[in-house]
Amino acid sequence: MNVLKKALLVEFGTSHTELFYTHIRILKDSGYQLYGFFNEQLKGRFQESEFTEVQFFNEKQLSIRKQAKTALEICKKNHIQLIIDNSAHSNQLKWLALRTLFNSKIQIVGVCHYLQKLTKSLSQRIISLKVKKYFILSDLLRESTQIPSHVQIKTLYPIFFPKIQENRHIDKKQDVLWIGICGSVLFSRRDYHYFLEALRIGGDAFQKMNIQFVLLGSMETEDGQTLLQEVRNQGLEASMIFFQGFIDEATYEAYLEKMDALLTLVHPHLPEHAEYLNNKISGTYNLAFAWKKPLILEKKFAKYKEFQGLSFYYDAKSPRSFVEAITKFISEKETITTQTTLFFQKNIKYSFEYQKSQYIDLIEKY
Repeated sequence: MNVLKKALLVEFGTSHTELFYTHIRILKDSGYQLYGFFNEQLKGRFQESEFTEVQFFNEKQLSIRKQAKTALEICKKNHIQLIIDNSAHSNQLKWLALRTLFNSKIQIVGVCHYLQKLTKSLSQRIISLKVKKYFILSDLLRESTQIPSHVQIKTLYPIFFPKIQENRHIDKKQDVLWIGICGSVLFSRRDYHYFLEALRIGGDAFQKMNIQFVLLGSMETEDGQTLLQEVRNQGLEASMIFFQGFIDEATYEAYLEKMDALLTLVHPHLPEHAEYLNNKISGTYNLAFAWKKPLILEKKFAKYKEFQGLSFYYDAKSPRSFVEAITKFISEKETITTQTTLFFQKNIKYSFEYQKSQYIDLIEKY
């Protein structure tokens, strides 16, 4: 008799829903019945119909301990022996780990968003007494830092998304090129000052080449408002498209589909630059892999295999170098399009079947 496989996907925080569909598709395609336990702030940000049962909690009304306890109650009620934590760094998970430390029937697997926590965080070490298996989100982290040996790790690329049923008409003229900058505007993460200087130098040339830079993220941060004011003061609006307020999923994906390239603006002098090499990733990397778009990166990233064959580079010390790189991109666009197609044909690790095999190998092999 076949035993029905079940899993509980949990997210105690209020972010990282972009990973949900990859979990969902892999688990359901592998015969799992899927349950969910999530922060209520995530309502409406994923397809609840994909789950057998979904339960939400209000973090102001339910203590950390009770959140973890409720997750265990869901497991007990539904005979679930596998918990997958979408953000494996929380106090809720620490409580879960300690509560189930000697319960061999319950397995917990986590997504590690901050690799260095595995070796430098006391709280994470406590979690790892129980959680011995983690997903990391890019092989770039394997290239740039040492992976700890006391846990099992597989790379999960969350690059699979449901097709949005609601069609959004995005007006893009055939001769216009769009380069996307993804994420909320934060000066600590992306070098917008360099970007504005490059626009000031190359603005006329960009307009003649019909290039526009699309800011796919919230402008409502303090840095976003500062950036917006600088753009207006310098008269650079013609080279940019930006949004006020929340960008709904259908609109976001419709714009991603039409991008010609994605730009990270992650530069060596930024406060979070080292973090993006040794600890976490820029979400733009996986968006490029998901939507099969070339990347525009600072030249220090050229040495990493993760990007070779998909990217072209500029020097963060010279805004004029950025203008030259964009100009080169335009002149070689047909070649770059062909190279991008070949990149994904050769790199099977970005395919669904490969990701599924890696995922199931981690959660099912002991």
